[in-house]
Amino acid sequence: MAATLLWPRFATETLGLHGTVLPSPSCSSDWPALGRVRPLATASIGKRLHHLVAAWQASVGWGKNFQVWLGGARWVYIADLTDGRYLTQRLNPPRAPKIMRWFGELITPRMVFLVGNEEHVKVRKIAHMALLTSATADTVTAAVGDLLLSGTPGSPSGSARSYQGKVLDAAIAAGDPLDLDAWAVDVTLGVMFRVLFSETPPREVVDGTRHAMSEWIDAMSLVTGMPTPAVMSFGARRRIRAAGDWLVDLFEAAVGRRRAAWANGSRPVPPPAGAPEPPEGLDMLDVMLRDRDGGGIYAGDERRLYADLAMYLLGGHDTTAHSLAFAIHALTSHPDVEARLLAEADAQLPPAPHTVTPRDLPNLPYLDAVWKETMRLFPIAALGTMRQLTGDTKLPSGAVLPAGTLITMPIITSHHNPEVFPRPAEFLPDRWLPAGLGDGSPPPPRAAWIPFQVGPRSCSGQLVAVTQFKAGLVSLLRAYRFKVAPPLPGGEGVWDASVMTLRPVNLRVIVQHRT
Repeated sequence: MAATLLWPRFATETLGLHGTVLPSPSCSSDWPALGRVRPLATASIGKRLHHLVAAWQASVGWGKNFQVWLGGARWVYIADLTDGRYLTQRLNPPRAPKIMRWFGELITPRMVFLVGNEEHVKVRKIAHMALLTSATADTVTAAVGDLLLSGTPGSPSGSARSYQGKVLDAAIAAGDPLDLDAWAVDVTLGVMFRVLFSETPPREVVDGTRHAMSEWIDAMSLVTGMPTPAVMSFGARRRIRAAGDWLVDLFEAAVGRRRAAWANGSRPVPPPAGAPEPPEGLDMLDVMLRDRDGGGIYAGDERRLYADLAMYLLGGHDTTAHSLAFAIHALTSHPDVEARLLAEADAQLPPAPHTVTPRDLPNLPYLDAVWKETMRLFPIAALGTMRQLTGDTKLPSGAVLPAGTLITMPIITSHHNPEVFPRPAEFLPDRWLPAGLGDGSPPPPRAAWIPFQVGPRSCSGQLVAVTQFKAGLVSLLRAYRFKVAPPLPGGEGVWDASVMTLRPVNLRVIVQHRT
């Protein structure tokens, strides 16, 4: 007991008091008391966390679990696929409260991302009324069509050009490079405002939301996982709270407009909670207010409702925007893939401009392969999330981990495992087709592809994400040509990872109309 309190690493690794000792990656900055604090802090500030974790994995061997120490805490990285399935699908430990609590500083710690498993199930059930319906898929594709195609030759008469479309038009007319990721963020924010609020926001609202979300993500990189963040990252925590205040004002205004629309009859009032399943067509604000007004999980805690809206807005726009930008970047250097994708679209879809519908997507298998390969090569939630075991656990691999152990299942180490994905650094959509790569290699195991994680805490917005990506990519490629522009001075590469997402940086493109 004394050894554990005074030096938990010694008690674990030398005295063998706390379960199985897993391999540790080689590192020149592994201090006896502080562990890997220095390389983790350096990688976090430099937004290169994914590189660090991938290097650690390569050091111990692909597909092998390993451990590192940060101060007095042991962090276990799960790379064994069988262990990962057991932990996420059967055991489902909650997110680590001490490590992840800083997410709650945005608005409130009682957000869907942080609550315990029993409560999480209830919140998730409410969200699914708005996220997993065919009406929602229709909303997504209609929004994509409006934002990208409205006001173009051949589009429905009378439709005005969206401001996202005007930005694209201006870049084409001037021949100026376009910041592809920033523009894609504006598009996906527009889509998510439709899904959450059934609204088309003006440009100033999109600009403000983008800034608030960016502040939240960047500041989170400076506090999550860091020792004594209350002392080390006061400025970052202040930025998180300021972003939360801006979003609360945004959501309060949306609630006011919704209640006014119900009162004046311009929008149907949803049936009360407890009534038969509500009709399709309810947006997220409908189902959340329906629950709140019916005395459900959101009753009496308006800030909790706002916190969950913030999480859905972030998860629904940020990740898909980065995926779209990564996909277009990959296609600029793979013209054969782009040509094949366009040929499939021209064969299966009406002539452009055509608003893609959810019914079109099953007829585009190569588009599905491009989506899967983009998500494999560029896993947006690259590092997964930190969980904490609530009881002593024996994994299928035989390792024994005590209660309180911090575990994470990095997506990037699974998706870049050369033993599972041959030539992992290459963009090869064919690996997802029945014939595979044509070299006799077996198709990738489903358990190794986990862009949304798996189990009860997997991403609840998967339908929205895949529909946005596929409809957006095929619509853009049929209307425009993209060519990578020279980077800005000092720009290096396109990979950048905060603690939350992997995203492109300095990715500029020249856009032309496709004729």
